[in-house]
Amino acid sequence: MRAILAFLLPLAACGGGLDTDLEGVYLLDDWTANPAGCNAEGPSRLANENDKALFVEIADFLGVKFVNAVTCTDVAECKAKAAEDTLFLGGFAFEGGNDKDGWKGRSSFASGNNTTCSGSVVDFVMTGDGTKLRIESRRTDASGFTPNASSGFCEADDAVKAAQGQPCTELEVITATFAADL
Repeated sequence: MRAILAFLLPLAACGGGLDTDLEGVYLLDDWTANPAGCNAEGPSRLANENDKALFVEIADFLGVKFVNAVTCTDVAECKAKAAEDTLFLGGFAFEGGNDKDGWKGRSSFASGNNTTCSGSVVDFVMTGDGTKLRIESRRTDASGFTPNASSGFCEADDAVKAAQGQPCTELEVITATFAADL
């Protein structure tokens, strides 16, 4: 639940005037992963993934709008999911940006015991031109920080602070080509 709140609370600061020409369904061209660092893309993992498509749409959570990108198996499933009145948390939520400079988002997570916490921060950027789309996810791990003094829990915000200045630990890149309108 704390991880969901860490994702949703920053959205409360966003304005409602988001607009993008990137909305639609895209077929994945590739999905690479480098679990050893962020200096270069890793090998393709697309063949091992069930999801071969994604959709991009403006989503709304309690009146707060953001750009959401959600993976799915194919064009038909993407269209069906996009038509649902459901907030999909498993994808990418972009709180700010624009089509010209890219859309940016972040998720963070923290867990631990009464004395030591660990967690991770994932920063993602989506760029595209309406035909091609690219999403880069850069993960930074954080460890050895203490539970929040006020709450006594390992907090996602503290993971963000602990990750500052740490090297990027994993890079994932999704590239896709526009396939259909929503």
